[in-house]
Amino acid sequence: MESTPHRDVSMHMLYSDSALEGVIQRIRHLLPADFRMRVRLHLGSTLEAEYSLRTFGIDVSDQLSAPEDAKCEGIDESIRKRQHLDEEWRQSEAPYRDPASLIALYPNPQDIIMGRNQAVTVKWPGNVLYRKVIHQFADRYVELQSIASDRIERTAISLEILHLLRGQYNARFLSRNDDSWTVINDWEAQKKISHSLRSSARQITVTYSITQTYTRSYLPYISDVPTDSDNEHNEMLDGPCHLSHNGI
Repeated sequence: MESTPHRDVSMHMLYSDSALEGVIQRIRHLLPADFRMRVRLHLGSTLEAEYSLRTFGIDVSDQLSAPEDAKCEGIDESIRKRQHLDEEWRQSEAPYRDPASLIALYPNPQDIIMGRNQAVTVKWPGNVLYRKVIHQFADRYVELQSIASDRIERTAISLEILHLLRGQYNARFLSRNDDSWTVINDWEAQKKISHSLRSSARQITVTYSITQTYTRSYLPYISDVPTDSDNEHNEMLDGPCHLSHNGI
């Protein structure tokens, strides 16, 4: 060993019996200080030792792995316990994921999140769906604003949107509390929808006004552009004049 050209970089000691830990620690303290710093002890099963060595960049799976037909009863039992806990958690949270529930542990993808947190509400699928539905009804809302003197028909649109979201998409309007989400009542949801409709209608009206102003400002220049009939008339006027002479 001494004649072999090598350099001791580190030494990893693997053991699975915790009763040997005291003996191994004493042996480790008997080593020289500069070498003791390079010694690593790993307590656990073969699989745990493999994972621990891989954190040091050492892959010994082909040397330490058990045969394929060997049963890791401890690992199988841990997997079964984890699956059982996951199933219990799914059953416990199922009532809160029901669209009819008034309390939610966390939002469903189709739920609409209330609040001003743009980092969440802009990209949340339920809020994206909500904005699309509002955009679809915005034109009707603008028309009613121009012809209806009362708010009954406009309120009917907001209620139609509310029933569409809850009936067809199973969406809920959720407000965040300290440790859970609460479904707001129909009155608050209808107010939210009406506010969104007014905002969308205002944008449509402003866009229409800008378009009309742009058209009126350029209309005189457009009217001065000669048409095909004007060009033909000018060509006739600019052509050669043929005068009849009587010989005088």
